[in-house]
Amino acid sequence: MLNILLSLILAIVLFFTHQPSAIAQDASTSGEQTAYAILNTAINDMPPMPEDGYVPDYGDIEGVDYNMSREWSAGDPPADVLKVGDIESGLGAEELTLGQIEEITGADFDDITIGNLEFLEGVSMDEFLQDVPFLEHWDVNDIPALEKYSQYGEIFSGDQTLGDVIAANPEIGAMEVRDVIGDVSISEIPNLEESQLGEFEGVGDKTISDVPGLGDVPLGSFPIPVAMPSLNFFPMQDIAFGKEEFSGLSGTPQSVSGGTNGTQVWMPIACVGGCPHIELTDSGWEGAQWLTKEHRVRDGFGVLGAMYDEAGAYRIPFGPAFALQVTSTDEKTGIAEWGLAFRVCKRGIIDLGCTAYFMEVPLGIETKEGDDIITGVRDGLGGATIPLDAPPSWEEKRPNSPRKLREVEEAYDRAFSSGAQVKMDEDCLEGLVSVATSHHQTEAAYIIPKVVESSNKHGLSKPQLAYVLATVKAEVGGVGWRTNIEETGKPCSYGGGCGWHGRGLVQLTHIDNYRRLGKVIGQDLVGNPDLALEPEYAVEILVAGMKDDLFTQSGRSLDYFINGQEKDYYHARQLVNRLDKAATIAGYAEKFEEKLNQCSTLETERKSAGGGELPNRIAQAAEESYGMDSSSGPDAGRNACVWAVNRVLDRAGIEPIGGGMPGNPKPGNQVWVPGVEYDLQNGRGTQVSRGDAKAGDIVIEGDQWHIGICQDDGCSRVISNSSSRASFKWESDTDFDGYYGNGPSRIYRLEN
Repeated sequence: MLNILLSLILAIVLFFTHQPSAIAQDASTSGEQTAYAILNTAINDMPPMPEDGYVPDYGDIEGVDYNMSREWSAGDPPADVLKVGDIESGLGAEELTLGQIEEITGADFDDITIGNLEFLEGVSMDEFLQDVPFLEHWDVNDIPALEKYSQYGEIFSGDQTLGDVIAANPEIGAMEVRDVIGDVSISEIPNLEESQLGEFEGVGDKTISDVPGLGDVPLGSFPIPVAMPSLNFFPMQDIAFGKEEFSGLSGTPQSVSGGTNGTQVWMPIACVGGCPHIELTDSGWEGAQWLTKEHRVRDGFGVLGAMYDEAGAYRIPFGPAFALQVTSTDEKTGIAEWGLAFRVCKRGIIDLGCTAYFMEVPLGIETKEGDDIITGVRDGLGGATIPLDAPPSWEEKRPNSPRKLREVEEAYDRAFSSGAQVKMDEDCLEGLVSVATSHHQTEAAYIIPKVVESSNKHGLSKPQLAYVLATVKAEVGGVGWRTNIEETGKPCSYGGGCGWHGRGLVQLTHIDNYRRLGKVIGQDLVGNPDLALEPEYAVEILVAGMKDDLFTQSGRSLDYFINGQEKDYYHARQLVNRLDKAATIAGYAEKFEEKLNQCSTLETERKSAGGGELPNRIAQAAEESYGMDSSSGPDAGRNACVWAVNRVLDRAGIEPIGGGMPGNPKPGNQVWVPGVEYDLQNGRGTQVSRGDAKAGDIVIEGDQWHIGICQDDGCSRVISNSSSRASFKWESDTDFDGYYGNGPSRIYRLEN
């Protein structure tokens, strides 16, 4: 994995290029001798970090279950910088036990106590019993050190198991294990020294130095001994093969080309069934196969990766800016032709991921047998760990992105710069969003400022806000940071009969809660429970309900659990759902609090959409209504353009429009575009020019076939009902992209 190679391999390279005593001094030192020296090197043998540095917080990354972020200073030992998670997948560190570390290193752990085990920081007594095999079933009388050395010794007595003791004393179970039995020797705890490191919650986030003796384990003694990458960046091309090679059922055994295979990390991908390629030679590359771009591989990730998910096999020796491909081979002449491939990424707060490397450009370069070629380091990551400098002219070969991609990026940019978005400090928001899973961060960037705004209104402290955000992550964060998430499969399982299932950010349930919270938000949630799915109401339900104990009515408010004297993130779960997922949510809260403490300000503002109060409200309601289902409108949504606009107006608290025209074929029903324009021209609005148009203005198609709502100044972006999809999600220009072809549209500003 990338994190292993960036830290571990580079540390090894630093060590063996700056410590001449580690390698034989003369040129006759063989590769075998060097490899032997490396395999017998431990992390504590490596030199200190040569300069200050850091790894930023990338948030949740698929396949990485710990936070990769860290900072270090020049002179820091590598064991204080590298994390256990850095060497879990690559070296199998998670499979090691303390007993094995003791045996491998010859260390004596007899005097080490539970309190000395820094990697147990944050692990509760409850979790500790689950992490150590069968420990909860041991009789406390068989572990006398518990009664003797623990400050809570009186509970560790009598004819009962350790699990019984903790079940009867849940407050002890919630405490950190080091605070409960910190003075007990690790040798006194049954099975502890036989427990694999990977069994302990959060061990991946601990540094190597937090685990006794781990930094002294030679790299060759780990469960997965360190794989030595080839540091030969320019091996020699050997034979060029055509389609007949590997045309049977056997795949290429040493593929060094590949793609991401649907992840965010490059990996080699074998080919089966006819695989033109070049074979490589030279030290570290003997027999390796680089497949041509005819070998199509799965690539890309996120929203953009779903749009373009296939690439020709490649390597990335110059880093991720572009990929290097063998475009074709000629078996008769032995010639290979080369090209580049580019991708499109949009990362950050609005994280759309990356496309595959699908934009292919020929280089006009040929190589033949015996030529040196560029591969980069053979690291299992396409050469990306030690990127080479590419000729500047190669980056200039990047083609323009397809229009479809540009439209998607622009649509997301518009959605998060519109009047619907509550604005807050960008650095603060980016930190908070990073706690959400990567594929939900775009949604989190929209909803988190609204939660912050509401918490400010209710006077919540940072720790209280952290716990509210942690609750959202637990309740709906696995599905998406959206308010319109509705529980399925249990429509009649809650108090009050059918219809009171989970809705919104906190998954509101039970008719009594709908009635109680409806009074808080000033809406009839019993008569219209789906209002709990609306962003403004869902946020208020979440914050007010948790602050004032309105969900479970436990008799203890948020202030009881989290105040100036204590932060009981574990038991605060009682405000929503007893102790379900209590430890997990407490962990989320700690992460959110850490990010909140880095915020310079939590002030929020609603960005003006221009054009006065009514247009502001309309623009905001239109953005929040994006994707609204219109199938219950006229003709199953096919003729629901006015119906959809009036739903938006209703959401903005504005009377519907279009029912006042004499001769309206459906008097009193606002479903006819001519009726809307009549109302706008007769007391409800004023026509404006395109130059004066603002977000929230109403757009009427030239021959009154369609209607939409402006979403920006100048009205270059209009949102309206899509007849074919029966939903409020058609984004077009002012003239509806010329679809109706009947002259310019007219724009009106609603005034009442």
